[in-house]
Amino acid sequence: MLSELSGPTNSFGLRFLEQLNTSDPNKNVVFSPLSVILAYGMLLEGATGTTREQIKEVLQLSSEVSQAAKKLLYEYKSIADGKSDRSFSLFYGNLLMVNKDYPLKEAFVQSLTTNYFAQVTNEDFQNGKAIMDKLNSWVSEKTCGKIGEVLSRSPNPEMLLLVINTLYFKGKWAKPFNKKYTFDETFANSDGTKSKIKMMSLPNTYRNYLHNRSAKFKIVELPYNGDVSMIFILPTKSNTVSNLISTLHPTELENLLNSMCLTYLKLVNIPKFKLQDFHDLDNILSRMGMELPFTEQAEFKNITEESDLLFVSESLQTALIEVDEEGTVAVANTRMKMTGGAGPKFYEDFILDRPFIFMIRDNLTGVNLFLGQMNNMRDLN
Repeated sequence: MLSELSGPTNSFGLRFLEQLNTSDPNKNVVFSPLSVILAYGMLLEGATGTTREQIKEVLQLSSEVSQAAKKLLYEYKSIADGKSDRSFSLFYGNLLMVNKDYPLKEAFVQSLTTNYFAQVTNEDFQNGKAIMDKLNSWVSEKTCGKIGEVLSRSPNPEMLLLVINTLYFKGKWAKPFNKKYTFDETFANSDGTKSKIKMMSLPNTYRNYLHNRSAKFKIVELPYNGDVSMIFILPTKSNTVSNLISTLHPTELENLLNSMCLTYLKLVNIPKFKLQDFHDLDNILSRMGMELPFTEQAEFKNITEESDLLFVSESLQTALIEVDEEGTVAVANTRMKMTGGAGPKFYEDFILDRPFIFMIRDNLTGVNLFLGQMNNMRDLN
């Protein structure tokens, strides 16, 4: 059954990617729209007034986001606990570290523990190093060591609250790439340069893949075990990733994804790559229209008794993806510091040797776990 967060992870994800392209259309990007939505969904439980409306509008969330999150996270919790027959790994964590001098409102804590399965701890922020070590250790554990440090210095003793979400995905290809077919290839970067890369290949073998195409791009879905897939979107040679994103409407993409048809691809070539990325969410989300949460005019009246002082002083996401012959590992950590103040069949090749968009999509819920773009392949392997 499709999750109510399917639409937001698609529409917000595309808008976020478009925003990144306005500042640098040639950069490589990976991020998790779901991680941002879960982190700010928790914050939404304590937001009021115009602040609440801005968060909902930018993230494309309804008033029932907490119930939608609960249903989705319950499904993912069953996978993490080994109680599901879906054969991939998906771990998440939600954590609030609270200054012991500013106790949270009971209703706020109840909503987060019930709907987001969040862990809430009271901390002595005068002992900043202990908090830094505790948080870094927690994130490292939740991301299986892929993200080891999110705080490099002790938090300010006057800080009221830390809000953290982590997401870890590991999937194995339903039809793995054989390492003996991986070869050296040239990738045409978006800035006109070329890079030598390792290209994974399924040669001389007819395989069935879900496929769609328009005048602007071609989509291919490569499944992992467990009804989750990696989607690759390749613009036509006369188009660019940046131009495609600025003209691609979320509804158009959703319709194309839902109308994928079976295709016989005689050759599938996918780059082998690793990518780590960092996003300054307070700047990006402010440009998208979510301004109030990051100002002293923020309205978070339902978090603590001192909530008139609360605003988001820093918000960051770290994301990482590794794609190889066996499958994919992708992780994300979103954190906030809060302080006071079926159609015809085609026979063709699919070769990713120029810039492309990718996403990791849960086919059962329709949720986009990760989204990104690859514009250049320098120093990525």
